[in-house]
Amino acid sequence: MGDAGSHLLGFALATLALQSLSAPPLTFQHVAAVLVLLGYPLFDVLFVVVDRLSRGAPIHVGGIDHTTHRLGRTFGPWGVLGIVAGAAAISAALGTWIWGCSSLQQTVAVVLVLGLAYALFGVLLRRIGPTP
Repeated sequence: MGDAGSHLLGFALATLALQSLSAPPLTFQHVAAVLVLLGYPLFDVLFVVVDRLSRGAPIHVGGIDHTTHRLGRTFGPWGVLGIVAGAAAISAALGTWIWGCSSLQQTVAVVLVLGLAYALFGVLLRRIGPTP
C-alpha cells in the first residue's frame, strides 16, 4: 500500500471513529465498539512499540518487525492475508455487535476476551522474532 495509502486509510479510519463518537449520548459501548473495530491495527501498533522498547530499539524508526512481517516468515504472503483478514473480520463483527449491545457485562466480557486473544497472539508472534 505504501506510506501515502496507509496514511490516508489511517486518517480516514480515525476520522470515522471520532465522528461516530461525537454523537450524543456517548456510552461505554460506543467507545468499546470503536476500539474493537480497530482492534488489529491497534494491536499491531502496541505490539511493535512494546517489542521495540523491550529490545531497546527506537520506536520512531521504521522497521520490518511488524506482525505481518513476522507472520510472513512462517506462513507466507497468503497465510498472512488469511490471518490478518480473519482477525480484522472477527474484530469488525464483534465491534458491530458491541455498538448495539445494551448489556455492560457482555461488552466488558467481549473486550476482555478479545484483549486476551490478542495478548496470546502477541506472545506467539514474539517467538517468531523480527525479520533479520
